[in-house]
Amino acid sequence: MPDGRAEFDRQSVPAALKCLEMEGKMKKRLFLLAALCACITGCAAPKESSQTQSAVPEKASTVVQEAASADKLGISWWGTQAVHEFTLEVCEKYTEKSGTELEAVYASWGDYWQKMNTLSAAGDLPDIMRQDYAVITQYADKGLLEPLDSYIESGKLDMSNVDPVKLEGGRINGKLYGINVGSNALCIVYDEEMIKEAGMEVPGPEMSWEDFEKFCIEFHEKTGKYGSTISDIVSNINIFEVIARSSGGTLYNEEGLGMGYDDAVLAGYFDSVKRMHDAGALPSIDTKAQQTSVEDSPFSKGEAATEIVWTDMYESLVAVKGKELGLTIIPGTGADKGMYVKPSQFLSVTSSSDKKEEAVDFINAWVNDSDINKIIAGRRGVPISTVMAEEVAGTLKGPGQRVFEYMDLVSDYASPIDPPNPAGASEVNAEYTKQFEMVLFGESDSETASSKFRANAEDALKAANK
Repeated sequence: MPDGRAEFDRQSVPAALKCLEMEGKMKKRLFLLAALCACITGCAAPKESSQTQSAVPEKASTVVQEAASADKLGISWWGTQAVHEFTLEVCEKYTEKSGTELEAVYASWGDYWQKMNTLSAAGDLPDIMRQDYAVITQYADKGLLEPLDSYIESGKLDMSNVDPVKLEGGRINGKLYGINVGSNALCIVYDEEMIKEAGMEVPGPEMSWEDFEKFCIEFHEKTGKYGSTISDIVSNINIFEVIARSSGGTLYNEEGLGMGYDDAVLAGYFDSVKRMHDAGALPSIDTKAQQTSVEDSPFSKGEAATEIVWTDMYESLVAVKGKELGLTIIPGTGADKGMYVKPSQFLSVTSSSDKKEEAVDFINAWVNDSDINKIIAGRRGVPISTVMAEEVAGTLKGPGQRVFEYMDLVSDYASPIDPPNPAGASEVNAEYTKQFEMVLFGESDSETASSKFRANAEDALKAANK
């Protein structure tokens, strides 16, 4: 989950992961020099948009923090300035209650992974590391994360109020390497006022993808505005993933070395989006690079009726637009339960930590402590503890409450999530965006693009999993 739009542009991840692949091949002193350079140049990195509960999003701090000190419990995360602020508040509350001091390492999305890979090479990862569904497999496979099963068995990690299904996303090769910090799902957010002014019905769970295409084109014809946005559709492969699941396939095959759907499904999706694009129902692909934050989105500006995002962006959109917004499942995914509930992020313990017990205790507090969950307030997704979810839900109003209600709706149309992304997934996502853009620019037809995507994606998967 999702911390603003930039967090879901996975094209920033491949270069960082290549640094991880180089681990052990370069001398440690070179990485220490790289760490120094990263700290010096960190302020030049792009900013990302905020995700707040009660304020208009702010731009993220791009300063990459130093590594945690040896005598404090180190913790890392990525996010916007608003995320940094409430997570630091969580750390302060934990210190107040436990007496354990924490030292934070945090940055924006792209800077975070560069920093973590540099610290990994130097053997200096923080004790507690925030992990993402797209990346956790690579870190686990490198032996950089500590299996957590024994801590659950001993009771030090109390999962008694957690549905075991909510832990499966962090399980790799039978071992649990990450604790889900909250549940998240894709959604289509819509401006009901704009749609009704056009004399049209709002999207609902029964809407097919074909109906959505017609909706977008009709809305454009009636208003001159866009039916939806382009940036997330082209950049977020997970949108196609739920469509593939709705067609009886999966994004990746069972071995994680190939794709798990029929090429005709992807070609049909490319064609549908191109028809909307060429009809003017979506912004021109030329404008995609300009949409780097929540504020930049045509939906936020009142130029589009809908936008497909992760649920943890919903409150940011409400804050920017200053009005109540509707949300429902991705069109065409309801009948065959293509939707899934995803861990927004994970908390992991690094294998190099000499404070594993303390790190586990912090994660346990994140999951089970009432005071800490009052601070988090569902901003990392619906708490995985049923007790905490009920407590938080009872305190929420407005946007936060709508997200909780939506997650209940999703459960009616969802099937179990597929395994975490295999190594090479970031390169796959970059290739997906490349081929998608070529179709929209008219440089390739959908059949050729879907075929090239499969070939190049499977080459990337095989190379990363040798």
